[in-house]
Amino acid sequence: MKKEQNLWFEFPLLGVNFKHITKCGGTTMMIHLISLEENKPISSLFGDVSRHDIHTLVNKFRKKYQKSYKEVNDNDYKSFALVRNPYKRFVSMYNDLVIKRQVRGQKAKIPANCSINEFAIWLQNLDPKKRDIHLKEQNDFLIDNNTKEKYVQDIITIDLDSMEKNWPFEFDIPAFKAHVSTTRKTELDQATKNIVYQIYKKDFDLLGYEVV
Repeated sequence: MKKEQNLWFEFPLLGVNFKHITKCGGTTMMIHLISLEENKPISSLFGDVSRHDIHTLVNKFRKKYQKSYKEVNDNDYKSFALVRNPYKRFVSMYNDLVIKRQVRGQKAKIPANCSINEFAIWLQNLDPKKRDIHLKEQNDFLIDNNTKEKYVQDIITIDLDSMEKNWPFEFDIPAFKAHVSTTRKTELDQATKNIVYQIYKKDFDLLGYEVV
């Protein structure tokens, strides 16, 4: 069985392969790419995305487009992934799995009604091999732990929060503000930032984000 973090998505008409890294805007990007590839408006394919769980909507198309990284390496398309500042990504995890989608958070065995600091401490003490797919390091999606090499060598990593300034493709950028829930005003104190750095140190190093 393929590990979910090793699955890629191929869009031949657009000429791209997409690596969906969790909590980096990947579901919204998937909706956008599927709409362009199918040449149909989002509303025609998915209905009113503001009224539904977009994760469930995208699942209908996953098998149609998913590929292994070995298959992606054999085509000539440009490969890309959205990445995110680990601090912001951690806040997104908390807002999504502790505040918003509590049932999904329970599936990930996250303690109910925990504070963001308690969430950080729990995650720090959790065996990395037992982390839910939403809690894994970004490098797990990009680097083969056996060979220590990138699954796809020429992958383009695009920072979610500066994407509008650095969009490298001819097709339009998705309207993230319309389809991604607004980030709650959840602040990280210094103690929590220190824990987040310890958990996701490899991501800071690999992706070059500043440690504060």
